[in-house]
Amino acid sequence: ALARAAAFVSPSREEGWGIAVSEALEAGTEVVCFDLPVYREVHPSERLHLVPTGDVAAFAQTLVEVLRGEAPPRNATAPDGADARRPRTWEQIAASELLIMGAVMPGRP
Repeated sequence: ALARAAAFVSPSREEGWGIAVSEALEAGTEVVCFDLPVYREVHPSERLHLVPTGDVAAFAQTLVEVLRGEAPPRNATAPDGADARRPRTWEQIAASELLIMGAVMPGRP
């Protein structure tokens, strides 16, 4: 369903990870969302259209541009696939999280 969508809209003003945004991007869908730090950090993609947080008019305008195929990428921090270290599957994400937890909590089961 995500791969067939014209766009994915995420009007959230707070996110810890942005799993839904990640799933939409992995499906190849254009995403319109507010410019939250996690999206730049975790989800670099040319299909990610970031809008100033809280700017509803800009959000709506960006969505219209995306649907018309007129929107330039709003987040060009890295082209898709540029960071091969970025986890892309649930197994890779879980393994990455386990490594991080092991580093911050050594010796804990």
